[in-house]
Amino acid sequence: MNLIINGLTYSMPNCWQEVNVETFQKLNLIDKTQDEIDLTLNIISTVSGIPFDQLEDIPATEYYKLKNVLKYLETDVKRDLKYRFTLDGIEYGLSHDVSKMTAREYLDADVITKNHETIVDNLHLLLGVLYRPIIKITNPNDKLGFKLEPYRTEDLEDRAKLFKKAPIDIAMSLLFFFGIYATELSGCIAVYSSKIIKPKTKKKRQTKKK
Repeated sequence: MNLIINGLTYSMPNCWQEVNVETFQKLNLIDKTQDEIDLTLNIISTVSGIPFDQLEDIPATEYYKLKNVLKYLETDVKRDLKYRFTLDGIEYGLSHDVSKMTAREYLDADVITKNHETIVDNLHLLLGVLYRPIIKITNPNDKLGFKLEPYRTEDLEDRAKLFKKAPIDIAMSLLFFFGIYATELSGCIAVYSSKIIKPKTKKKRQTKKK
């Protein structure tokens, strides 16, 4: 969804697949104690890139229209593990077989995933460890039929920086693969859903005492 604010065009994600890792990391840092309007405007600003001060005076009709677009935040990110994906013209594959990982590769991934409190901040690093360029297709009929570039720690920083642009569903599916989905991972989403969207609850039926 494209928005025009003060003559400039901004892109507003319509679903999780359009949100990248870096944007999700920024969402996680938003102050969840703000009032409903400020929280919503901060989320809109974060996902679209529109400066917050330019959103403060938008008409109520536009505010509710944009708020409605963000309803996908109520839903879970897709958990289907991506064994291969393409970013900036390069195809990357997942190092999925623990028994074939090098000691350095395994230990780097283990260190990153051990601390659930910082896992969101380090999502791009985890992707950088476990997804590497495919250098050979060994079986075109098998989604796992590929050979990866060897893991080198010195390549991690540049690759991790690039993976901040990767779709968030790729990173989240990887965390499910590791058995990680602590409440911390969906901090801003959980607050957004409960504080702003406010799902309806059924009233309990009262029974008369005999």
